[in-house]
Amino acid sequence: MTATNTVHCSCGRPVADQAYLCQRCGDRLEQRLAEVPALADDLQITHTRQSKTGGSGIGVVSRNSDRPLPWDNRASLAVAAVHSALVTILRRVQTERGRPPLGPVCALCTHDSCDHVRAHGRVRDTLPSLAAFGLRNLRWLRHHPDAGVHLDDLDRAVRRARAVTDRAPDLVFVGICSAPLALTNGQPEPDAPAPSPIHGPIALCPADVYAVLGHDTVTCRLCSTEHVVAERQARLLAVAGDQLATAQQLSAALSRLGSEITASSIRGWAHRDRIVAHGTDRDGRPLYRVSEVQALVLERDSRAAARPRSTSKPPPLDARAQAGVATRTA
Repeated sequence: MTATNTVHCSCGRPVADQAYLCQRCGDRLEQRLAEVPALADDLQITHTRQSKTGGSGIGVVSRNSDRPLPWDNRASLAVAAVHSALVTILRRVQTERGRPPLGPVCALCTHDSCDHVRAHGRVRDTLPSLAAFGLRNLRWLRHHPDAGVHLDDLDRAVRRARAVTDRAPDLVFVGICSAPLALTNGQPEPDAPAPSPIHGPIALCPADVYAVLGHDTVTCRLCSTEHVVAERQARLLAVAGDQLATAQQLSAALSRLGSEITASSIRGWAHRDRIVAHGTDRDGRPLYRVSEVQALVLERDSRAAARPRSTSKPPPLDARAQAGVATRTA
């Protein structure tokens, strides 16, 4: 009886065609190579700071005297990582498959010699050209013992580049966690169960909690306590009621906490004496109390909710046009 040696992919799956990458990992390598050209364009845009990839603020206006660099160094590092992974593939193929022959080749054929010439076409030192070279040699790469290494290197580099080009989600601060933690030898124990009298002394979780904008709940990264965002926002507003801030700061902060309001509306209320300024900041801008502005926002929202909504539909455009013609004729 003849024993058959089964080849396993780097992911652990057996490979039926004696390659070193299974079909799923081979498809992933093809996908990573195929998305490099578009990724290169995104990295170029990010590198020259033509796009916004960071999340927006959380309601606090700050000034920084340092001027930002005209380029994004993270994009440069991401390009270098992707380039390194692709050049490694290029050198592997050229070293082990030989230097590219000159040809000629058939226009349409399946000859191994013609396929070899086409696979070793001229390669420019650009990410799209290097990726195209990898795609042309994809079948050969799948059957190379180091195929898994090349896949891991390229996959890691592409994911790192995507993290640079993709815009981070907007986060909103919802306060300090303050969930009770059990103490072990005087130190907080985040993974301990909910404290009870048998656990002895307790402490409050000191972690700052940031929720993704639009999400209803958030989980503390330190103690894994789940918080309801609306409840935390209401608590923050209650605590901040006596604080003073400018119209712009109040607009950003209240909007982030679920109370949509513009700075011009706040200034309009002040102009109509609905609210009064309580001093100015160092730039001479008037400061308003958070609770007073919040009360007007709640009053505005209550009136809007109580206002009856019209259910009648406007007449069709042609009917209105005919009515206009009839009026002019009369």
